[in-house]
Amino acid sequence: MKGRIIQKYLVNNERKLSYSIGGCPDSDKGLLFLNGVYNSYGSWRKQGRYPYFYRNYKQIFFDYRGLGNSIEKSYNRYRFDDICCDIVSILKLEKVRKISIIAYCVGGVIALWFAYRYNDYIASLNLIGTTLKVDWHVRQPGQGIFNLLSKGIRLEYILPLLYPWIYSDVYLEKMNGIETDIVKGYSEYNKDIKSFKLLLNATDNRPDLKSIIKDISTPTLILGSLNDVLFPIQYQNEIVSKMPNCIHLAVKETGHAMHIERSDIINKSIEQHLKLYGV
Repeated sequence: MKGRIIQKYLVNNERKLSYSIGGCPDSDKGLLFLNGVYNSYGSWRKQGRYPYFYRNYKQIFFDYRGLGNSIEKSYNRYRFDDICCDIVSILKLEKVRKISIIAYCVGGVIALWFAYRYNDYIASLNLIGTTLKVDWHVRQPGQGIFNLLSKGIRLEYILPLLYPWIYSDVYLEKMNGIETDIVKGYSEYNKDIKSFKLLLNATDNRPDLKSIIKDISTPTLILGSLNDVLFPIQYQNEIVSKMPNCIHLAVKETGHAMHIERSDIINKSIEQHLKLYGV
């Protein structure tokens, strides 16, 4: 990340919730980053270093319950509403009055629900490779992962089956040898398997966004990849067709993790959107 990153915690009797602050730490304008299921805030390095983002906003990188540097004590089941409450608690603690969100994959689903529940906090949404639905070809492997973890199979043995869905062949061939780093990063972030399974459960029991998406009027940029095999471009087309204040950009020559593969296009597009609709 560009400049100093400050590690902070929100502590109560049930957990120690980790988050990091970068950019302009004294600003009341926030730029909140929400990860996908498997990856940590380290996946936002190319966004954290982007000059417009760190010069104009307090950057907030958030670890889900029990993952990354967060420590879980209660291990109670939770829902997306609870994740939204965690976010609000951090915003209050940091005295942030308004945020724009940059979110990836399932993080985008959380961002949409947050915009619906806490619209007063939101200036804009910037959603990368997200969806309103999860079809059978994604649900079934997800259930398989859950079952393998329940049998005691270590996550680092499962992940090599998954990351080829996330990155394009061109990127993986160009970054020959990156596989070890990918698996290591994912495994370290999700080392508390019990917490990881709770996040999978919360994702599986996510709210029905299709019934409320028309009521989200937040200015939203939807970024999709023409080569995304996990959440194909038609998923993003569906969001655009149902949201009243939404624009869409389709990116070529990248897989699902387009904010990593084509950070040049993604960062510039989000910058333009923030200049129009950011805090």
